[in-house]
Amino acid sequence: MKRQISKAISLFLCALLLFCTVGCKAKEQGQTVTSSSEQGSSLVSSLISSTTASSGGSSVTGTSDTSSTSSDRAQQTSSASGTKLPYTPSNPDPKYHFDGSISLEVLNRYLNRTMTFSALYWQGDLEEHIRMFKNLGIKYIPRVSASWRPGPFEQEQGKEALTKMLEKIHYADPDIIAEACIFECIGTEVKMIKIPQHVQEAFGETFKKNRCFDLNKMALEGSENKWGEGTFTPDITKKETQMFFYTRACEYIDMGFESIHLGQADLIGANDKDNECWTKVIKMIRDYAKKNARRRYVLINAHTDPTKAFVGTDGKMLVDFNAYPVRMHAAEGETDHAPSENNPQKCTIGNHVWASVYKQGISGKHPSGWYVDNYPYLVEFDNGSIDVENVNKAVRTWGYDEISWYAYQPYSYRKEFMTYLYEQITSFNENGHIALPGSRGLAKSSVTVGGIYFANSKSTLQKGWGDEGFYKELLNK
Repeated sequence: MKRQISKAISLFLCALLLFCTVGCKAKEQGQTVTSSSEQGSSLVSSLISSTTASSGGSSVTGTSDTSSTSSDRAQQTSSASGTKLPYTPSNPDPKYHFDGSISLEVLNRYLNRTMTFSALYWQGDLEEHIRMFKNLGIKYIPRVSASWRPGPFEQEQGKEALTKMLEKIHYADPDIIAEACIFECIGTEVKMIKIPQHVQEAFGETFKKNRCFDLNKMALEGSENKWGEGTFTPDITKKETQMFFYTRACEYIDMGFESIHLGQADLIGANDKDNECWTKVIKMIRDYAKKNARRRYVLINAHTDPTKAFVGTDGKMLVDFNAYPVRMHAAEGETDHAPSENNPQKCTIGNHVWASVYKQGISGKHPSGWYVDNYPYLVEFDNGSIDVENVNKAVRTWGYDEISWYAYQPYSYRKEFMTYLYEQITSFNENGHIALPGSRGLAKSSVTVGGIYFANSKSTLQKGWGDEGFYKELLNK
């Protein structure tokens, strides 16, 4: 054994000398090479493997530990790709551990480190966005997959792409939870989505290989063109809709998503007496997650009536937390004007003319079994259309949707408002949390250019709005 180790060391030294010589020549000729330390690390691994194999599988003392540190993992990826990652991978943090269920303490920790990043796959610059998530300590990312008019993408060519994207995110930080959305909108595209065999059989149907969804069997009566030409609201009391929500949720779980947003659940369940159908479908999703999710559990949330609990037939809350828009309102005494550096369009929250989730006193028993007087909630900046002619039209702040209003304010006021929002919601002392806007689409109008908001630092992403810096200050208070 000693002779084999000596032989391995001799081979390593010879190989290292050779690589150093080649590296110097390559450098002189302007070629790109990996560092000698990276090559040496690779050589050591190869030589140890060879030595171990030749000794009949016996381990060399000091090399039997196959676990890798964060820096080891980063170096391995850098060596494989030939580029240096803008972040260092991390190992699981015990503070974010859950398996099969989740505690209130862990859930609050996740919601306290939340950033909405809509349709992450389509935004490009994935490694830069992962860098921002890690810089800020983000642990929960809503709307990572957010198909408003769902089609077959996630089921066909997108399945592999989304799975690989999540693998990269979880390589960088295995604790991160990514959310997928099943919204209150369906269109003709659902006719191209196949119903898997296990779903057909779970709903008592005889398996048909090319069975796709039937839009006519899903639509809520009277909802035609609700969200645009050829769109409807799905009706959860219809079996076809139940199969649709179950299919989408299972496919997302298989990809690695650990949270599902169910859209405007009250609207989808307009005909659902006592939430009987929602109870059935959500139980099926949770049962599937118990066997197939990364940590045997899936977080479920929805936009529901903020004034009452969304309860199943078993008396438990159907969602892990309530999700709702911020619902800011033009501050008292403000008069209509365009935003400027010295005169932003100031806003406040609470006690306004339309419903909000604040101070509602909702209590309930969580799906994981614990009871809480103030059920956890998450507010995020809503998107939609702009009507700048109406300063305080219902759910339109200064005539804007919430994210457009926020993005068009000067940097100094974005920081001031976000600080105010954090302080206000914290003062309510009711397990309330904010989803920092990371990326969302901005509405276009005669006075706005539209586009996409990115919170990233301008020094790392040219199209970033630069809010990452003060986000970090808020999160680290």
